[in-house]
Amino acid sequence: MNNKIAIEIVAGQIVLDLDVAIGTTILDAIKISKMPNIDFDKNNVGIYGKIVALTTKVQAGDRIEIYRPLLIDPKQARLNRANA
Repeated sequence: MNNKIAIEIVAGQIVLDLDVAIGTTILDAIKISKMPNIDFDKNNVGIYGKIVALTTKVQAGDRIEIYRPLLIDPKQARLNRANA
């Protein structure tokens, strides 16, 4: 019997496919992936666009997304472009 499930971890342009043990948390999966430079005080994580806790257990086929903070407010960026 196979005790592994397939998941995907995405951070920006980096996409990693992993097989992890059943019952693995998001934090454990990210550690297994060896994804570099993730500051969990600044970065949220989610599954398919929904923010979840690092203690959430992953399910087969989950796409774990690591969200980086915005560098500039989108409204301000549009205003800057309009003024340029």
